This record gives sequence, structure tokens and C-alpha cells, in this order.
Amino acid sequence: MKKITICVRIISFCLIFCLLFSMATEIMKDKRCEGEYDVTNKVKGFYREPENSLDFVFIGSSQLYAHVAPAVLYRDYGITSYDFAANEQPLWISYYYIKEALKHQQPKAIVLEVFTIYGEDYEEEGVNHINLDDLPWSMNKVRAILDGVPGELQYSYFFELAKYHSTWSGFYEGKYTYTFQSPVNVNKGYSPFVVYGEYEEGAKEEVRNSQKCVPIPERAKEWLLNIIELCRQEEVELIFLKTPNGNPERQMLYNSLEIFSKEQNVPFLNLNTILDGEAHVNVLQAEKITQYVGAFLSERYELEDKRSDSTFPYQKAWEESVRNFEQAKQQCAKAEPMDEK
Repeated sequence: MKKITICVRIISFCLIFCLLFSMATEIMKDKRCEGEYDVTNKVKGFYREPENSLDFVFIGSSQLYAHVAPAVLYRDYGITSYDFAANEQPLWISYYYIKEALKHQQPKAIVLEVFTIYGEDYEEEGVNHINLDDLPWSMNKVRAILDGVPGELQYSYFFELAKYHSTWSGFYEGKYTYTFQSPVNVNKGYSPFVVYGEYEEGAKEEVRNSQKCVPIPERAKEWLLNIIELCRQEEVELIFLKTPNGNPERQMLYNSLEIFSKEQNVPFLNLNTILDGEAHVNVLQAEKITQYVGAFLSERYELEDKRSDSTFPYQKAWEESVRNFEQAKQQCAKAEPMDEK
């Protein structure tokens, strides 16, 4: 009996220690919840979306969440979607974001923004933390760490307090608050960049007329093939998307992707040759980009218009998202060039 009591106490101590250690780790971790680069809000917000309520899930880097506004897709087409993205997200982490997305949603398609097809090596440690820290623990996260982080650095992703133990000095209330709160993301993963911007009517000539091809790096191609295979296994269509960044050098990579996508029978919407853009466009240009995306999707799929569907239970949430976008749009229209302020 005494041995049983000792064992119970040891097990209880271990459980309590693990619980407290896990809670301390979550509290100390960086929280990215302010401004346009609020990745914590974006990632955690995805898990607050009602299951199987999204027509499309967009995956990618910050060029995705600056360029595609789900509120516009709902406002103009009655399409529901989410930007499940993080800064400079490499394809080998996008793969696991797609796996996570398909655990909670049954979309018509996964739309992969392909900015990071330049990837041929591991991303920087900070980029990996931004992409991995806010994912909930599961085998997908474990595999993402093993595949996406150099072996000698993996300990700080499994044992996160090793990286964040010294953040007591910069502790702020939000770290505690956001540990226990997981708010709905009203922008559905999108970031409204409310800044002045001047854009040409169409893509710049040097981008539009680009013909040269630069080979896709082998590591990037490997993970593109893995993503294609994953989507086929899950019986969900995959679409490649390139939002406009106005970069003629990167267009040479997208020219190669055009050939690759035809070989793999994957649709590729390359807006870089249609519209003007930059790394992070403002709200007004994002609206224009999103309307092109919406037209492409609505022509390709037969979709129920959620705006007029009386049985759709989440209309109020989406109407709030639209109102939020319209407010940002009005603010952006008043923005002035920085040198005139």
C-alpha cells in the first residue's frame, strides 16, 4: 500500500510539474498580436473558424495575407475563405499548414501562394519560430519541426522555454492575456495595409514580357510535389497562385512554375503578369487583386452564395468582416505619401 501511495504521489507531481511547465512556456512565448504582422492572431484565429465552413483555404507567406482579403471574396461573391499564412513561409512548412487545414475544413480547393518557391535551404531561425510557434501540438507540428528546422536547432522548438526563458525582462500583459484567449480573427487572416500606394493599371512591362526561365530549386520542387501528392490523397483540388509583386527577376521563377504546373495538371493563376504590385500592397490594391482571384474561383467552381443563403449560420460574422474591410478602405483612401506628411 505504501508503494502505491508513493507511486501516486510521484505521478501526481510529474503531471502537475508538466502542466505548470507547459503553462509557463506558453506564457513566455512571443505573441505576435499587434499591427499588420499579427501572425499569432492569424494562426490561432484559423482554429476558431467553424469546422467545414470555408469554401477555400489560402496558404502562404505575408504576400498572401497582404494581398488576398477574404472579406472581399464574401462581399462580391459570397465565398468564405481564410488566409492561413505566416511570414516567409517555406513550402516544407506550407505542407504541414495544409495538413492542419484539412483536419478542420473540407474546402473546394487549397490555394497555395507560391512566393517562396525560391527556397533551397532552411529558413532563418526567427522565420521558423514565427511559422511554428503558434501551431497547436500535434504530429503535424512535430513533423514540421523535423523537416523544417536544422537538427542542431530543433531543441528550441520542442523545448520552447530554451528560447523564451529570458523574456521576463520584456514581459507585458498581452503575453499572459493571449495565452488564455484565442480570439476570432475578424479579418480572416488578412492584414489591411492602410498606407498610400501608387500602382499602374496593369503589370509592369518588364514583368509582363518576361520570357526567361530560372529553374525551381530542387528542395522547393520536392515539396511542391509533396503538396500535390497530399492534395490528391485528400481528394482536394490544389491551385497555385502568385499575387503581383512587380519583381521581374522572380517572374523568371514563375515562368518555370508555369511549365511545371502544366506538367502536373495544377491550375496556376499568375497575377504577377496581370496586375502591378509589391511585397505588401495596400488595401485598395488588395481589393483589386482579390476581385481577380474571386472571378477565377467563381468561374471554376459552382459555389453557393452564402450572402443569400438563409441556412448559413455565420452571416453576421462575415458581415462584420466586410464592415471592417470597408473601414480600412476608407482610411486607406485618405492616406498621403510619407514625404507629404
